[in-house]
Amino acid sequence: MDAPPRRKPRRLATRLAWTLVALLVVLGLLRTFVLGLYRVDSTSMAPYLHGDPEDGEWVLVLYRSRPQLERFDPVVILRAGERDPVVKRVAGLGGETVQVSGGDLLVDGRRLPPEVPRPRPVVVYDQRFE
Repeated sequence: MDAPPRRKPRRLATRLAWTLVALLVVLGLLRTFVLGLYRVDSTSMAPYLHGDPEDGEWVLVLYRSRPQLERFDPVVILRAGERDPVVKRVAGLGGETVQVSGGDLLVDGRRLPPEVPRPRPVVVYDQRFE
């Protein structure tokens, strides 16, 4: 008598393939509508985030419909004409004009009061590090 053909390995492979497809669809939907993963590859966000062109830092961002932004909050933006988004800080809020002068932030032509929290200063140039 001949043994009946085995279908279990084929059935298992089919289930595994469908599970993998479903997982990829769920991950794609999460990546599109719920969260994003972005690479910081510049030092402009130091000391908050430490990125550099070679060993950038990765940031996981949870999307919200309309977050209430405050000054110096981190945001992900897409600049006009560029393909990759960048991670930056909010300097000005709606209706404000901002300018950097003497290393300080001017909002509507006035320096921020001393009691307003600020990120730590970042050394742009220091001859001790040559």
